[in-house]
Amino acid sequence: MKIWNSIRNFLSKKDNLLSVLTILIALILLFVDLFTDFITIESMFTLIVVILTLLSLDNIIERETRFYELKSSLGRSIDGLKDMIENTTEPFLKWFRDLPDMRSYSDGAKELFFVGATCNTLLTIETNLLEEWVKKGNSLKFLILDPEGNWLKDVVLPVNNYDYNTFKNEINQALKKIADLKILPNSKVEVRLSNLSPTLGVCIKDGGEYLNNFSQIAVHLYLPNEGLGRRPCFILSKAKDGKFFDIFYERYYEQLWNSSKPY
Repeated sequence: MKIWNSIRNFLSKKDNLLSVLTILIALILLFVDLFTDFITIESMFTLIVVILTLLSLDNIIERETRFYELKSSLGRSIDGLKDMIENTTEPFLKWFRDLPDMRSYSDGAKELFFVGATCNTLLTIETNLLEEWVKKGNSLKFLILDPEGNWLKDVVLPVNNYDYNTFKNEINQALKKIADLKILPNSKVEVRLSNLSPTLGVCIKDGGEYLNNFSQIAVHLYLPNEGLGRRPCFILSKAKDGKFFDIFYERYYEQLWNSSKPY
């Protein structure tokens, strides 16, 4: 039975069947030619043409089969590569995007925590939004540089033509705007001052007591002489990017905040 099944499986393939038929016809032709006088020259030519036709068909079928197998294998490889690129969180450049609209980013949240050199641009652009936010009783935190730190005179920040007095003035302007937010009704505004020069701007959505699976961290890179609107940004989600979310959250919300000076 095993031998019969093997033969049946072998002959079930079209190219194998044609090869066997070609061999059988050739053997019959040879036998008849050697041992009988039934075949004329015309019949011989006809049989030769039949054999050559079968050989050609066998070759075509084999070539097409190999082509489609190769095409199918290549398609699977390309699909697998696409899945690997689309489903992995490792390709970092894939994450970059423009800074999100602050109103849509903050929608549904209870706390916003901003980390930056001065946060003065943010406080100027988003004045109305932040006032609305505070009046609703939502939590608002800022971590910016200490304007009284002597190290600001010698620090190298990612801006051209850095001027200590100008930079210190921007921090003080930001502190005044934050003070205005603090006196609003239902205010839950906190600010701390750091002596560590930030290399990234960070906005944590729902941290601390509000931390949940919908918490996010928007991170934007500081570029030389580049305004807030064009800085490349990526967003980490606690639900989808747990490992990297935890790293940024621990460094900024916990370590940097706790080691900074209340204002």
